[in-house]
Amino acid sequence: MSYLDSATRARLDRLRESDSIGLYASDDPSDGNDPDNALTITIDPTLRVTAVNIHAIDKVRQPSTLATACKAAYAAAIAARLPRKEPAQRGRDEPRPVANGGPIAFVTRPGDLLNRHRTRRESRLDASPAFGSREATGVSSNGCVTVDLPPANSFGIVTAEPGWLQNATASNLAKAVLEAFTDAYTKRDLR
Repeated sequence: MSYLDSATRARLDRLRESDSIGLYASDDPSDGNDPDNALTITIDPTLRVTAVNIHAIDKVRQPSTLATACKAAYAAAIAARLPRKEPAQRGRDEPRPVANGGPIAFVTRPGDLLNRHRTRRESRLDASPAFGSREATGVSSNGCVTVDLPPANSFGIVTAEPGWLQNATASNLAKAVLEAFTDAYTKRDLR
């Protein structure tokens, strides 16, 4: 049984059409921690933030450290979604040197050209309005945390009011960050 709502399922189906690396292959969420284990971010199969857990509030009391920790945790969650290559597969993706009557040249395989084409196609699709190409700013319900989503991206810059951040509890901070992301996604989806 799938936990995905119809809008997420539709978004995932569109993203899978242009997925050449398997980033959207799984229906499962993934988690990522920042290097200091101050927080964990969970993303859904479409790479949207769905949960935030703060483990060490004192490590993210400054707006800059919060932003850095969120960015690192999100990147770790993305990395967790990438398919793992078996050791035997790694050498197959490397260019093969061949003698061409002169200096060594690298042969481009047909699959490499196809992957470049898919990447360009994905870039064009991600920039289209159907893929959320508009910028959006989300704000937490208390107004103390904002997220600025750039076009065609599910992660953006997290900012927090310094005074509030100094006194926030871990649960309040986690709730505010998630609310800001949710608000930004909602605003972008409604446009």
